[in-house]
Amino acid sequence: MKHLTNNLEIVQKEVEKLLKSDKTGHSYDHIKRVVGLTTRLLVDEACEYTALMIAYLHEIFDDKLLLPYDNLDEIYETWGLVKTEHFSEIEKGIKSIGFKGGFEVSEKSLEAQIVSDADLLDAMGAIGIGRAFYYAGSKGQPFHDYELEGVVATDYVSYRSKNKNVMGHFDEKLLRLKDFIVTEKGKQIAQKRHKMLQLFYDTFYEELKEGDVNEVKD
Repeated sequence: MKHLTNNLEIVQKEVEKLLKSDKTGHSYDHIKRVVGLTTRLLVDEACEYTALMIAYLHEIFDDKLLLPYDNLDEIYETWGLVKTEHFSEIEKGIKSIGFKGGFEVSEKSLEAQIVSDADLLDAMGAIGIGRAFYYAGSKGQPFHDYELEGVVATDYVSYRSKNKNVMGHFDEKLLRLKDFIVTEKGKQIAQKRHKMLQLFYDTFYEELKEGDVNEVKD
């Protein structure tokens, strides 16, 4: 069991180094919250080690982040991790994580589903709202452009590349997340966080009406 603990300690330190300077809302703080939520959602049938390894590594191959690793074998070799019988499940689990606009839903193991729920929950509630605006700002997307109202992704490519308002992300993802949560504990947490998302969404558009004034023209 010692090598499992050692692996987790190494992964924790290496992931922290990789993501501590992230400016897209996918920093090590996000990882820590996902790990914390994963521990809350764990059930007796799940392998805690596998779930935690997936949680720490779930962003490692995300194409948004452009990290320097192509596969899990490379990570194990570079970081000096000990391969165990859990390797295959960890690898498959990492690859199955990610919302991808809801356009590419992967089949998941129990452990991966727990981590997926934890990851989605961190995109909801107050933290999710903050991360959405933080990410949009990092990509130069507008705070709110009236000409982009109603613009949302229609496929995975446009989900990644289409220029849109931050609130478009609420329409295409954040307000849909509660329906993608599978674990029972996750559903309970999602209910509260979804209510906050909906309240913010409704209030945002209500306050936006303050800008509906006739402009003075020469």
